Amino acid sequence: MEYKQVLPLEKGSPNFMGIAAILSSEPCWTAVGTAADLIKLPNMTVLHAGSPLVNPHEPPPAILNSTILACIYEGWAKNEEDAENLIKSGVIDLKPSHDYRVSIPLAAVVSKSTPLTVIQVDKNSKQLWHGFLGSGLGPQMRFGTRDLAVIERLLYRDSILMPGFQELLKSGPVDLLSIARAALNEGDDLHNRLSSATLILHSIFLSRKLESKNISDTLNTLLETPTYFLSPWIPACAAMLDKANGIKGSSIITNITGNGSESAIQISGIPNRWITTKAFNIEGPGIKTGPAIIDFPPHIGDSGIIDAYGLGGQALHRSPSLKAALAPWLKSDNDQRSQSILMSQNIIINTAVGIDIKKIVDTRNVPLVSTGMVSPNGSGLLGRGIGVMPIEIFEKANKELINLTKS
Repeated sequence: MEYKQVLPLEKGSPNFMGIAAILSSEPCWTAVGTAADLIKLPNMTVLHAGSPLVNPHEPPPAILNSTILACIYEGWAKNEEDAENLIKSGVIDLKPSHDYRVSIPLAAVVSKSTPLTVIQVDKNSKQLWHGFLGSGLGPQMRFGTRDLAVIERLLYRDSILMPGFQELLKSGPVDLLSIARAALNEGDDLHNRLSSATLILHSIFLSRKLESKNISDTLNTLLETPTYFLSPWIPACAAMLDKANGIKGSSIITNITGNGSESAIQISGIPNRWITTKAFNIEGPGIKTGPAIIDFPPHIGDSGIIDAYGLGGQALHRSPSLKAALAPWLKSDNDQRSQSILMSQNIIINTAVGIDIKKIVDTRNVPLVSTGMVSPNGSGLLGRGIGVMPIEIFEKANKELINLTKS
């Protein structure tokens, strides 16, 4: 299916400047290090996805479970009960990841020992963004369970994967847009389907011809984990959209995120403001080995920023296999609707990018979020699905932007 070229923006307009800033980005994965070293994360502080929790002493079950595991892993608590008491008493300081320029997948959390990917947004900028380094296959923190086997995977990540990637990245940064371009051509939407991007990343590292046990295990982990490209790609999209933040009058969405109870957006022209709504549901097929899904779960995680960039739910036409899997939950005109709210063309990756809230309000077409489904009760991964964002959050943002621009 062909799509019309997105109309050019008025030169010098707020959205022209915002899109120009976004399109000037050349995100590269440059390093890996701990949260304590990279962002100076204090002791007893834990970062979660999404906007600030309504009550940080009582986080949603999936985030609670991950925070409990982090407390045990960091040595702050001896067992689950001790950890839960630390959280409920407020000793653990739960904060949104964006406060520290970090992006987190699903229900994972970041504490001081957590390895982070480092993304440099372009060659001339000192602004960095950071992402959660995945642990590979097996029990994963991002699924939000209280499975103590997750701690073993964290140990593997920190002792094998972190030094492995550090060795690989010493040979130079990884250009992420070139991987994105190739992966889109091979059927990824770059959110729910990342298998091609991950294989390309593996090939790039394999060509560096470095040899060590850590590198061998790290490369094997990449081959085994089709979604691993999320580790650098979520923060890359955050870094690119962040370049548009703070432009007065700009109606570009710079963030879509959720904490399991609320979904939130941020707008270029309304800096540092969370606009929230009750978390919308993610609907899709369950995993074959999992239980039947009775109720579809709420949106959670920072990875919606990929969809805010213009990929994921807005790029399902690039991923026939994923689109077919999600077909029962899609409308027949979803491709046209999702494309109608985008603003400009990124010629590097050959796709439209930049969601405009004014286009959303005018057309009544809302962004789609293509992401994982995590059980709200903390029992783990349910599958992958699609979320349709409520129009009301964009209407609210548009009114705030109009009022702010007038003042």
